[in-house]
Amino acid sequence: MVLGGPRSGTTWAANWLTTDTTMCLHDPLLEYKIEFLQRLRFDGKKLGISCTSATLYPEWVNAQRCPKVVLVRDIHEINRSLEELGLVQLIPAKHEARLAAVKDALFIDYEKMFTHTGGQMICDHLGLPFSADRHDLLSQMRIEPMWARLNVGKEAAAALVKRIVEAR
Repeated sequence: MVLGGPRSGTTWAANWLTTDTTMCLHDPLLEYKIEFLQRLRFDGKKLGISCTSATLYPEWVNAQRCPKVVLVRDIHEINRSLEELGLVQLIPAKHEARLAAVKDALFIDYEKMFTHTGGQMICDHLGLPFSADRHDLLSQMRIEPMWARLNVGKEAAAALVKRIVEAR
């Protein structure tokens, strides 16, 4: 699990961590309800998520028996980026509390993720091989969701919106 707020590199991380042996889903809770996500399989590949909304479900996150990484980006940078996109800004104290509630995680600074040291730390923590060449190549790219083409499941999105409203 890679967790973080919006605009914290989760889309980039999902791309970086998807390889010939792994599948890392970006923000799967927009498309799948947790119950379905837990049963999902991809042709024998190691499955993970890189998600901005999973921290809204702290009991579920902490119950997962897997390594967790939390991407930490300055809340003012996050909110500035959200504002530029015309999206709702995060409430700093609540966002920071959601991240802090993740137990037994490697907390890593957003900028450090794009360095060899940070990339190696993340891979070591997740039990994945680190490819410096792949990391270098992807570190040169700005990777963002294509908002108009995102797969959104009606029931999953409704459950997520309810959780967001409750968390505000």
